[in-house]
Amino acid sequence: KCISAEFCNSRHRSLNFLAGAVVFPPLLKFDIIAFTNLSRDHLDYHKTLKDYINSKLILFENLLKKQGNIIYNYKSKYANRLKERYKKIVLVGHSYGGLVVSKILTDDFDSKVEGHFVAAPLKGNFLIRTVCGYTPPRKINKNNLGFNWMTIKELDGEFRNLKSDPQLLEIEGVVAKRLPEEYNGNRLGHNWSISWLTDHLNSKKN
Repeated sequence: KCISAEFCNSRHRSLNFLAGAVVFPPLLKFDIIAFTNLSRDHLDYHKTLKDYINSKLILFENLLKKQGNIIYNYKSKYANRLKERYKKIVLVGHSYGGLVVSKILTDDFDSKVEGHFVAAPLKGNFLIRTVCGYTPPRKINKNNLGFNWMTIKELDGEFRNLKSDPQLLEIEGVVAKRLPEEYNGNRLGHNWSISWLTDHLNSKKN
């Protein structure tokens, strides 16, 4: 049973499942499944926390495509159950989400983490630096992989009027690449960049 569906565009969509929905035979297979958190909200259904955790893990066992990706909250103690099963972790951050991913890559984990940030203003700005306390990373942990996918500044509506390109930041251990000018006949600007990267990463797996 699906309790909500959000459409990013005509090709990418997300579904949010009820806690008990995963016990039914899978009718769909997903490219990406996210584990955000786990609380005691649904113990009236699962009875014990152990049963609840096992129910969540069924999502990854039955509904994830063979070459699918997992997104999870690495600070959650329950996510350790996922790290025991999956050796490679891939994180993707778009725009300011890329700043979060770049900082995560500076940490050391039990599993190798591959991070991709696209159209990300890695240099930060006055507001991000002062209010959020953001400082641009200078290098990532040697056990992790990082990729900085940059839009063309003049084509990016978020960056085109800035004096300099906020995506340009040399980070030790990170490979920086420019995106093409077009994507599926559209100007490859800020919003389309995440769709381009999704297609690019999926094409590498096939």
